[in-house]
Amino acid sequence: MLRQSETTPVTLALRGAYTKTLCVEDMDMHAVTADVAAGRTFRDLITPYLGLGADGVVARETSSAVNLKTETQFVPHAVGGLDVRFWHVALGGELQVAAPTTFQLQVTALF
Repeated sequence: MLRQSETTPVTLALRGAYTKTLCVEDMDMHAVTADVAAGRTFRDLITPYLGLGADGVVARETSSAVNLKTETQFVPHAVGGLDVRFWHVALGGELQVAAPTTFQLQVTALF
């Protein structure tokens, strides 16, 4: 949405995702995630960022083997991370504080 420049001190990004369960016969689940994050790159190498967002989840049964009601959940989350770039590689770590709290690491090749 915004890119860091001489006149803009931060980068502002909007992220979204859609997830659906596969190969589960008794349940059908869909999740939509959206968040907005702000970050600042220092010395063209290190980018810390923070953001807020939410997940919307709908789960329903699809089988007569169980008797479950349809569940709809709205789960807010906070996200924080750090990306380090050098040569053609980016290393990243991200913490998402929600229910449940998750942490991920990633290595990306840049071409």
